[in-house]
Amino acid sequence: IDVTTDKKITKHDFKNKFAIITTPEKLDIISRKPYNNNIIKYLKLIIFDEIHLLNSDRGASVESIIARMCYFCDIYKKKIRLLGLSATFPNYDDLAELFHIKKHQG
Repeated sequence: IDVTTDKKITKHDFKNKFAIITTPEKLDIISRKPYNNNIIKYLKLIIFDEIHLLNSDRGASVESIIARMCYFCDIYKKKIRLLGLSATFPNYDDLAELFHIKKHQG
């Protein structure tokens, strides 16, 4: 399902979908709307391509989404796997802390 446009997304749109392709900014908007909280329950994996963008203008949106997804995991008692991809990321300790990864456990 492509959610990169201004189209309103419903819970039905998310059911039984294999992949959702969107921008960090659009996922940020979707996850902020209270009526979309049921949609978040269907997420199992979020892949952040070019996670090194945390150190750019778009970094605030990515960081906000990661923090919000961790919050949703806590309140819904479910796990959403967060995967960050980057060819280079110099400050991986900070990223591990943001993703709530415990050192020495992985």
